[in-house]
Amino acid sequence: MAALFAAASAYAQQPPAGAAQLIAQWGREVVEDNCSGGGFRATGTPAKVVFHVDFNADRVPDYVLAPGFDCTMDGEPAYAIFGPQVPWALVLSGGGDGSEGSGWELLRFRNSEAHEPVVRQVDGHPALILSDAGPGLWQPAYATYAWAAFQGTGGMTAVAWFDADGRRIDKDGTALGVPRDGGDVAAPVPPRQHLPLFP
Repeated sequence: MAALFAAASAYAQQPPAGAAQLIAQWGREVVEDNCSGGGFRATGTPAKVVFHVDFNADRVPDYVLAPGFDCTMDGEPAYAIFGPQVPWALVLSGGGDGSEGSGWELLRFRNSEAHEPVVRQVDGHPALILSDAGPGLWQPAYATYAWAAFQGTGGMTAVAWFDADGRRIDKDGTALGVPRDGGDVAAPVPPRQHLPLFP
């Protein structure tokens, strides 16, 4: 784990031009979608880089983004501009040295405001630990999940799920590798036809 973050911190703090363009683009989108219009005013950095980690093992850092601005409405702080799911993004390198704009991809995702994303090693690869949880009666069968990329896959995907205590489980909430009850397997018997006992 320490090696993962040591490698991440060894990268340059300033993203290459291609990544920086996508970071700025996403920042403008988030401000426009969440803190614009009559009475709204955004101050600060629209997008901030919270992690830079090589997710897809191409030897180029990838950049995890969160909103970095404060929002006011008519001069008063507007705290609930995002709702239960906060917008986040990942600027994922596409190989090479990552300096060209065409070598980067902007992946948008959302994460529960009740869970701060972290980076952990999952199955030997760095992964973002995210949450779908929100208010209301419907909750996923898992508390968090690992979102990861593998070289050559061209993107990110959910690769593991965890319960509230951090134990790995199946996506449906059952113990890892234990099938969930499939329900009834017997078909109902049709009603018998009444036949005369004697012809």
